[in-house]
Order: sequence, then C-alpha cells, then structure tokens
Amino acid sequence: MKVLRAGPDNQRLFREIITPFNVDDWVIEDRNGDRRFRGRLIGMGSSQREDHSHPIDTGATRQIINAQRCTACRWSEIYIFETSGMRDPERYIVYTLGPSVIPGENTRSNVRFASSGFEVVELATVRRGERGSPFLPAAHARALAMAAEVDDAITEAYVNRAVA
Repeated sequence: MKVLRAGPDNQRLFREIITPFNVDDWVIEDRNGDRRFRGRLIGMGSSQREDHSHPIDTGATRQIINAQRCTACRWSEIYIFETSGMRDPERYIVYTLGPSVIPGENTRSNVRFASSGFEVVELATVRRGERGSPFLPAAHARALAMAAEVDDAITEAYVNRAVA
C-alpha cells in the first residue's frame, strides 16, 4: 500500500519508494481523512525548490524569515491517478497539495474526481481571484504531460488545451 499524506514529506517518498504507472493500493489524506482506492499514479509534479530565496535563522528556533514567496518553504504538488475498478464518473483522481514548512502552517489538500481527460486538465488549471485568467502552473503542466504519455483521453485534452 502506498500512502500520500497532507504534509511536506511526499517528495522524499517519491524519490525513494514510489514508481509511477504501477497499479497499487493507495491511501491519500485530505481534510476529510483518508481515502483508499486501487489505481496507478500517471502524473505528478511539484514546484518545491531545494534552496531558500531568503535568509534563515540557523539558531535553535530555525525561525523562517520573510518566506512569503520562497518555494522551499511553501510549494504546490499535484498527483493524477487513474483508478481501477471504479465507475466511469470516478475514473481519475486529481490530488493537489499546498505543503508548508513554516511553523504553525498546515498543508492544504484537495481531492477531486474526474470522468474525462478534459476534466483532468480543468482541475489542473488554476484561477486567481474572482476574475483571474486561467493558467497552468509548471508543476501541473508536468503532471499532465506525464499523464498524457500513458492515457489517450488526457493526451487529447492536453494537446488541445486552451491555457498555457
């Protein structure tokens, strides 16, 4: 069983133990608790960077200073799954996370279901504000590109998408 938690440690897990495209039993965590399913991870992406873009207090408290736009402190992750044995309305799962290593902040998480490749692209698209223009963050585009490599429905939607 493969487990993804709503926290900042998933990238380490992927480098060490998770192989995309294999069918596995999964547990993913969101604000409503654990969700269990059988499927394969077909796309993933992260905006996390290794190096901080601001000074860090290296004292005992490790206070993070001015981390507003630092992608080593806050970043986004996206995971696209194709489910096995589920009905068509739940063919895909798009799992997004907003991890943070800043003391007192929690990871934001969202689990959404899609029945088509076009819905997957829509769920990966981001809009800022009430009337913000849609855009596709680099990490989301990478996850979609990976998924398009192995899933024809996502290939069609990815190639014909209206956002860059």
